[in-house]
Amino acid sequence: MIQTIRSWVITLAVTTTLLSQNELSFHDGTLEFSTRGAQGTGATMLMQRFPADQLCGASTVVEVTTTFTDWDISTVETGTLEIRRHDPNGPPTGQPDLSPAGLLASGTFTVTFPGPGPAGSGRVVFSLLAALPPALPGPDGDLYVGWSLPASPAWPSDGLTVQISSNLGGNAGEQMSPNTVGYSGQAGQAGMGWQANPATGIPFPMPGDAAFAIGVRFADDVLQPFADNPAVFTGSTWFPVGTGTGQNPNFGYAGIFPDMQRAGGSDGFGVRLRATAAIGSATLLFVGPAMTTTPIPTTFGLVCVDPASMLPGPFLPLTSLVTQAPPAAQPATTSEALFGPFPGDPSAVGFNLHAQCLTQDTATGSFRISTLATIRL
Repeated sequence: MIQTIRSWVITLAVTTTLLSQNELSFHDGTLEFSTRGAQGTGATMLMQRFPADQLCGASTVVEVTTTFTDWDISTVETGTLEIRRHDPNGPPTGQPDLSPAGLLASGTFTVTFPGPGPAGSGRVVFSLLAALPPALPGPDGDLYVGWSLPASPAWPSDGLTVQISSNLGGNAGEQMSPNTVGYSGQAGQAGMGWQANPATGIPFPMPGDAAFAIGVRFADDVLQPFADNPAVFTGSTWFPVGTGTGQNPNFGYAGIFPDMQRAGGSDGFGVRLRATAAIGSATLLFVGPAMTTTPIPTTFGLVCVDPASMLPGPFLPLTSLVTQAPPAAQPATTSEALFGPFPGDPSAVGFNLHAQCLTQDTATGSFRISTLATIRL
């Protein structure tokens, strides 16, 4: 259940930075629950997976955003942000490495959230500076970003929970294609929401194929896939008033795994660029069905789409746009471009698309290559 008495946005800084902040997150925009996971009142770890084929080209994390619910805002709350790597000794489909060696970056906070109460929900922007390891193919290159929260014996009267999108309790959840194999290795299961009991250090997936309201802001330009189907992604609230159908366009799991066989018509699909560039900057979109075995370094960033597979030809862009102003919640340094939606078709099932953008900042003349976006049709 989500209880919203008062909304707030708080910025908590571990380190001050002037780097740009371009955000990537994978929940669909409607949040059905607020949770501590299976641990309940006990200490808990809640983590969102950021897969390697959605990250290639990323170099530096600047901020992490999270939508929390605090069930008694008069009390002090604490937590620890953790960025972790893939567990090299885990299953072939991947899981977070909860050992000391798996921790890439962390930061703690102690805060009293603003009133009045008794409870409130809001977004925390947590600033830090974390250099990422060299890009690797998945699951070795996957990142897991989330929170270690202390025990809350009084919960649900008091304590922090993290908001999620989930298909439990009569809700539609993320609505990815039920026929496409996710990062879990199972059809219809993205396998991107994770939890753990810190005492055991054993991670396991969240039920309901959950997506946490956790976003990562990178110093790099970010490209993200989306799905489009206004008849399905209607933005309804959680059950029983609605069924948590996600916003349109849908940047959640349906964006990575759009449904080409959905009853009533295939999902459309596309990609959104968030770039550190002045509004009106030109950006070129490069797409292909294959990734490079090893990213190709350039002075503008890493090339992760295999040039030999690019459509219509090697190093030839598919199309171009100029960037526009982003939504108000995004940093002032960011501008956006939305490529698509392109129409889906059942004949495209099983086809993968990888995409990156090359953007020239109209203010400085500099070029930047975005991170990779992958769409699994």
